Amino acid sequence: MWLEHIDERVVALFPLLSKGLNVKKIRLLERPDWYLSYSLVPRYENAGKMFGSQVTMFADRLRKLPKSSVRKWRDGKPVWVNGVKLSNELVSLKVSTRKGFVSGQQNGMAIFFNTKLTQDLVDEGLVREVIRHIQQNRKDKGLELTKRIGLFVCCCSYMEDVLKRYWPMIK
Repeated sequence: MWLEHIDERVVALFPLLSKGLNVKKIRLLERPDWYLSYSLVPRYENAGKMFGSQVTMFADRLRKLPKSSVRKWRDGKPVWVNGVKLSNELVSLKVSTRKGFVSGQQNGMAIFFNTKLTQDLVDEGLVREVIRHIQQNRKDKGLELTKRIGLFVCCCSYMEDVLKRYWPMIK
């Protein structure tokens, strides 16, 4: 069951969460169904007893069930396969995250992360890596963070363009 109401105090934390988790955008979803796919799989310990050597055929029929039938079963309505009513003892609901996303859920809440790397994200990652190297070199040389330094970078033209675009982040 998904939360019907999100406390305004949680929404107020979105900017802090966004910065702390290094995510570009956080948004609330009414229902997470677009990010999930559902399928029915046999509970082999029980299905094996019922179908014997035909259990793999039963599993194949479950894989081929239309989404509408899976949704119907998920909503507690009866679904039949080859004259057998599907029960909790016979099948279980498998929930998978849509390709390109990872998720976690607990206490009625689900979190989805888009794992697609855009060119902007890749470029920002490169810049963060440059910053990390600069900071490590400062530390290794015993330079205080408040001390201004001169910086010379030798790189390809693509990286030069990236560094120019993200220069405010580096300064």
